[in-house]
Amino acid sequence: MDKPYRFTHRNGHHIQVMFRHIPGKWFTTRTDDKIEAVRFAEKMMLEETPSRRKGVTLRTFSQGFFTPTDPQGYRKRNDRRNLTYKNEFYMGHQGRLDNYVLPRFGDYLIGSITDVMVEDWFLDLKTSRSNEPMADDSKNKVLFCLRIILKFPS
Repeated sequence: MDKPYRFTHRNGHHIQVMFRHIPGKWFTTRTDDKIEAVRFAEKMMLEETPSRRKGVTLRTFSQGFFTPTDPQGYRKRNDRRNLTYKNEFYMGHQGRLDNYVLPRFGDYLIGSITDVMVEDWFLDLKTSRSNEPMADDSKNKVLFCLRIILKFPS
C-alpha cells in the first residue's frame, strides 16, 4: 500500500477505507460518494492524536526506551522502583529493539499490533547480520524486549 489509505466498494455496502498504519481493519465511510469518502479518510487521519498511546506508533513510543537519557523510559522507571539491572541488560534490549522490533513494527500504531502479526514475525525471525535462522534463546530475548514495551504503562 503506497498511499496512506485505500478504498473498497463492495456491492450493497458503503465505501470502506483501510489505513496503511492500521492494516487489516476496514472503516466504513457511510457514503457511496468517492469525494465524500476521501474527505472522511483525510479527516480521520487529521483527528488522530498522538497524545493517546494507541494513536502513537511503536517507533515514537519506544525511541530510546532502554537508554538512560529517556526520562520516561524503562530504565528510569526501574530506578524509581529500586530495581537494578546491569547496563548490559538495558543495552542488549535497546539493540534488540533497534535491530529486530522497530524494523518490523516501528511504523505500526501500538494498538494495531496483533498477536497473529507478532507470531508470524517471531516464527520467521532471522539474525540481522547473516540472515540465518535465529536461535530459540535469542528469539525469546527479542520477544521479551517487545513484551516489555507493549506492557509498559502509558
